[in-house]
Amino acid sequence: MIYQKTNLKDFIDQRIVRQALILYGSQILTQFLGIFTGMINTRILSPDEYGLFAFFNTIIAFVLIFFEFGFPSSTSILIAQSKKDHEEREYIGASIILMLFVGISFSLLLFSVSNLIDCVFNTNIGYIIRYCSFLLIFYPLTYLIPEIGKGTNKIKLMSLINVIPKSIYLCGATLFFFFFDISLIHVAFLNLISITAGCFIVLYLFKPSFSTLKLRIKHILSKTKTYGFHIYIGAMARKSAYRLDGVFITFFVNATQFGFYALSTAITAPIMGLSSAVSISLFKKFVTMDRIPPKVFRYNFIWLALCICGVILFRSVIIETIFTEKYIPVSSLVIPLAIAYFFRGLYQPYHFFLFAHEKGKVLRNIIVKGSILDLVGNLLLIPYFGAMGACIATLISSVFLYTIYQKSYKEMIK
Repeated sequence: MIYQKTNLKDFIDQRIVRQALILYGSQILTQFLGIFTGMINTRILSPDEYGLFAFFNTIIAFVLIFFEFGFPSSTSILIAQSKKDHEEREYIGASIILMLFVGISFSLLLFSVSNLIDCVFNTNIGYIIRYCSFLLIFYPLTYLIPEIGKGTNKIKLMSLINVIPKSIYLCGATLFFFFFDISLIHVAFLNLISITAGCFIVLYLFKPSFSTLKLRIKHILSKTKTYGFHIYIGAMARKSAYRLDGVFITFFVNATQFGFYALSTAITAPIMGLSSAVSISLFKKFVTMDRIPPKVFRYNFIWLALCICGVILFRSVIIETIFTEKYIPVSSLVIPLAIAYFFRGLYQPYHFFLFAHEKGKVLRNIIVKGSILDLVGNLLLIPYFGAMGACIATLISSVFLYTIYQKSYKEMIK
């Protein structure tokens, strides 16, 4: 691999800026769509039902973590290294087949443990899981599409996965809200239908090819053994720790508190949106770059600082206007989470640079350490402080991850 030295002007060209703005714009649009869907959901569902809906989404996302196996990240790097368009499309087709097999096993497992989930957490979502189980076959594709977008550098197509499902859901939920009686199970089913339709539309636009299927699957499996599996271990640790906060809040407190926590996350997560969008847009160029220009970090810091100030200052107005007074307890949770996402935004360029340079073991070690800290923090703080404990644990782990990402990057460029 030959690395190229670059200055800021070469590094952030017009195409990269345009792609980053498109991706970030789609994230902002998704947030606006999410605001409207949140307004409908919080009016259709009571705080208790909203908590169950959030817990349902958390459970399926948590179980999916263990079914990724490193295929999406391996596909991403193989596509990024491909020199011909037909090779990229063949890898896309092969990865879709692999993830559908993953989806079948994922759906069967959730169906079989649905009653156990209700017993352990004292909830009533098992019947929803069974009712929606056939749609869960396609849910793993949500992990694959962002990786395909990074590898191909087709940011416009990648950004659609943020917008299409939300748009479909918003139209459907609005229709049901005004003309039909709608319950929790209908909301969950409509949400999964929207995600599935969005995945099919975006994957079709990527024009996958299913020729040389056996060869491309063999390549993906080989890359998974040497690279993707390390990313998988790290991602499994990070995402499981991230999702366990919701599981612990529901277990130690109740689903209503988790609903408050989920809303506070929805308000603060966009803080790191532009940082992530720029880093993803640069991913294909990162493969041949020797370092990241310092001004990238400087501009990233300024943007994040402005975002965190705005969210903290206007949090109460946002909550009361959008989600009504019933959800005012969310206000106190926003401050620590906003600071946490500030630090998460700071380490986005480091993460994708190491990713592009196939530093799988380094990323695995970083993420595992941060996940262990997050897990311990949740176990110690949630039983005593509830949702606020989860916010504090997230803040501590985010600061730690920023410092260790920065250290690993500096060691690498030496």
